[in-house]
Amino acid sequence: MPSPSPDPLASLPYVDRDAIFHPRLMRIACYLLDFGTVLSLVIAPALLFAIMTRTPRAMSGYRRLLVPYVVNCIILNIALTLYKPYFLLPYTAIYPMGVLQDASHGISINAVCVFVLTFFMDMDLLLAMVMQRYFTMTQHLVHRHKLAEKLCYGLLFGSNLALSLTQLYFYNKRMLVASESETSRLLLTHVTHSRSIIRPSIVLFHSETMWYFYATQGYTAFHVSCRILAFIFFLNRNLNQLHWQKHVLSMNLRRQHAMVMRTIAAQLIGIFFMSFVPVSVALAAVLLRKAWAEIFLTLYCLGNLFNAYNLAITFVCIRPYRQMLTDKLSMTWMS
Repeated sequence: MPSPSPDPLASLPYVDRDAIFHPRLMRIACYLLDFGTVLSLVIAPALLFAIMTRTPRAMSGYRRLLVPYVVNCIILNIALTLYKPYFLLPYTAIYPMGVLQDASHGISINAVCVFVLTFFMDMDLLLAMVMQRYFTMTQHLVHRHKLAEKLCYGLLFGSNLALSLTQLYFYNKRMLVASESETSRLLLTHVTHSRSIIRPSIVLFHSETMWYFYATQGYTAFHVSCRILAFIFFLNRNLNQLHWQKHVLSMNLRRQHAMVMRTIAAQLIGIFFMSFVPVSVALAAVLLRKAWAEIFLTLYCLGNLFNAYNLAITFVCIRPYRQMLTDKLSMTWMS
């Protein structure tokens, strides 16, 4: 007789509801997410107007990347606000708290796809800005290959497209999300007192027993690792070029390069503290089977202001955009 298949939930930890569910901190996270979205919607139109009207001609390549970056930030913020995902650590489960809470599983899955893919697009557009600075600074060098820039952009956005198609396929085929009955059994058997507050029908539980889960997670880890290495490589090259060519480039070009690099550096600091650290804590909680809800929720509250911070820092660090804002404010004050 064939041996019975092992229970897919046997390896998951048993936790108390209060260890993974903190209504007060969750409400604070929702309020901060709503505040960040409203702030982003206020900043974004003014920033787009500044980008289209105040960007110097020498920064036209940077503008072509900055416009989709701002639009992508708004899409990500709106998707997160409508869904308001809460992660039931140490499980790979998402509990929606937004207006899409009562939506069907299909709509919830598509919402998760949207904010996952727009988040990765945010990172890739930032990396493209770093790459664009390097290719702009080296465009006069004889030894630079003409196809190098197109090849790098093709690899960057081609791999992003591959990740997007992979995630969309597996999510829409329901290969990554467990069935409602399996999710209900997980909550009833592994989370004490969960029936009184957590509705199994709206929880998206990523089943770790399916090989698709490990395949997509492995590819995502490879994708992120390549981005981190590319960030380090091109940031180092940019800093070296600023040093080597300080007597070759004009004063205006050196100031523009330094201004853009300061902006990217400030954005990367925001990514590290508002995105990388919370995601790392969540992954560590899943791997170590620890319900670090208080720690993660505190970092999650900070991460909900990520896009508003990025848009505001772009407005402040790019001098022509900041000058437009100060001019408008001074005219309003004088009138």
